[in-house]
Amino acid sequence: MKKRIIALAVTLAMLMGSVSAFAASGFSDINEFHAWAEPQIEAMTILGIIKGYKDGTFRPDRAITKTEALVLTARVAGYITKDYEAYLAVAAERYKDVVSAYNTPYPSEVAFLLYKGVLTEAELAGYIAEDRANSPLLRYEMAILLTKLIRAEGSINKSGTYNLTYSDAGEIPYTATPYVEYVTNSALMQGVYDPEHPEDIFFKPYGSVTRAQMAVLLHRVLDKFRIEVSFGKIVGKNKANNSITYGNASGTPSIYAIPKNVNLYVDGYKTDNVKAIETDADVAFFYINDTLADIEVVNTEDNRWNGVEKEDITYVPVDPIEGVITTITLSDECSVIINDVEYTFSAASAIYVNHVASTIYDLRVGYSAKLEFANGKVVVAYVTAPSDAFKETVIAEGVITKISVTNRQVYLSVINTETGTSSEKPLYIETGATIYNGISGEKLDFLALEPADRIIATGTIKDGNIYASKIVIR
Repeated sequence: MKKRIIALAVTLAMLMGSVSAFAASGFSDINEFHAWAEPQIEAMTILGIIKGYKDGTFRPDRAITKTEALVLTARVAGYITKDYEAYLAVAAERYKDVVSAYNTPYPSEVAFLLYKGVLTEAELAGYIAEDRANSPLLRYEMAILLTKLIRAEGSINKSGTYNLTYSDAGEIPYTATPYVEYVTNSALMQGVYDPEHPEDIFFKPYGSVTRAQMAVLLHRVLDKFRIEVSFGKIVGKNKANNSITYGNASGTPSIYAIPKNVNLYVDGYKTDNVKAIETDADVAFFYINDTLADIEVVNTEDNRWNGVEKEDITYVPVDPIEGVITTITLSDECSVIINDVEYTFSAASAIYVNHVASTIYDLRVGYSAKLEFANGKVVVAYVTAPSDAFKETVIAEGVITKISVTNRQVYLSVINTETGTSSEKPLYIETGATIYNGISGEKLDFLALEPADRIIATGTIKDGNIYASKIVIR
């Protein structure tokens, strides 16, 4: 289940519908001159993002400092979310030495922004160095922070040609111009009216951001960009297809192949594969407007990763092994996981379930197995099915060859890499099954499936048939 990082549950209709509803906001210095920002100030104080002063004032017109801006940005990014506690600890440890070089009173918030990619180490001095920390945050800096907060840096215009109609567009720092263009087009920031030049609209890149403006800008982020997260536990990984298996709140394990456009962080380090992930690690899936942006993994304290790539160790079994099957993978090469090790079957593998000649499609998670090997692959599997075994979560991967809408059935072409031959496997789509575009994360309908789609299906096996409860189109 996805949870809002900051639950903008204060009814927006109330907040935006009537400024007078919040006339008694409790801040003695909020008056009719701040009506344009009063609902947002109220909402952000209720959410705990921005706070007033002990004397009962909010000081809406005071320029916000660079340090204060980082603290508020960290809160919107999830710093005050209880479920993020383990990730905060990892971020603080990961960037302890970097942040300790600065005398900042908010080291954990700064470390969290580094961890979330909102700040880079090279940018720190510009925000928290002693001669900068208490200086006002400038509007062009706000544009950069907002863009990076919503993971939109990859979407900015990098052509070098920008279409900004501000009268002072030429004064915007060149490196900040694409960010200003993005927040303008996204309606996150607007121009500034100058009464001395009523016909012109200015961006005022070197103007300071006030506390009232900061409340409005961060409220727009929460209003326009749904920032959500779901949490789970890692129960397995597959280095061959760079996928992870995780358990969510419902206890149902799911398998997810990590797309190239999704950031993977393990113990605070960005990586492009799953090698550094350990079983029983915590995992968070970070979404913006229902699109997966980041996967964040925190290994157990005894298995923290230090950022040095772990070498692949090829294990070639020789002696027979025995154990309980915990995962079954049905793809180009079928395999099972026993005692946290993956073993691959060849086309010539002989499988016996309760002394009856069988196929891998007759196996179930929870069955006991004894495997014998030749050239590193299973040649014989002697499997014992417990009396209460029925069906377990499995994977099928292949290319759709045809679809039967009436029977909610598709046929998959699965290629055996050992022999180069392909076979066709039937797959039944359960009523209520979830279907996702694995690139965009968009939830689709059964009718969106088409021949030639390559899919990964999670579901159950019964009588040799696969019944899918989740489909991901790759």
